[in-house]
This record gives sequence, C-alpha cells and structure tokens, in this order.
Amino acid sequence: MHAPPSWPQRFMQALPPPSDRAMALFFLVMVFACGVMVGAMVTATREVDRHAREAQRLIAQMPSRPPLQQQVDALAQRVQALEHRQTP
Repeated sequence: MHAPPSWPQRFMQALPPPSDRAMALFFLVMVFACGVMVGAMVTATREVDRHAREAQRLIAQMPSRPPLQQQVDALAQRVQALEHRQTP
C-alpha cells in the first residue's frame, strides 16, 4: 500500500493532456508573478509617500527667508556703510 498522491500531483493529474498542464502551470506562475509585482509597487508607493511627507514636514519647519531683492538691498546698505566708514 502506498501513500495517496499530494495535492499538486492530484491537480496535475486532473489536467488531461500535457499541453494543458503546461498552460495551467504557466498561468499559475504568471498570476504569482503579477501578485509579486503589485505587492512591490504598493510597497514602493508607500515608501515614496512616506519620504514625501517627511520632506514636506522638513520644508514646513524651515525658517522663511526674505525675498532675494530684500537680501540684495541689505547687502548694498552694508557695503555703503562700510564705504562711509573707510572714507576719512
């Protein structure tokens, strides 16, 4: 008396010709591969979203700087003040 066949053996025996077996195996492998790809995309999307939220939080915490024209005007005033100090 021998052990009954396992479920993969019974599944493969239920398919009539070998070409159908190959097609079923190919289909199952493709379904598995699609599932793995979708899982990887979902994981990557979550990671990107997490990094984007972290970047937005850091940007929001940064102190705001005055506009460039105001910075240029302040530098020009400093230069004028230094020039006035140097003239006797």
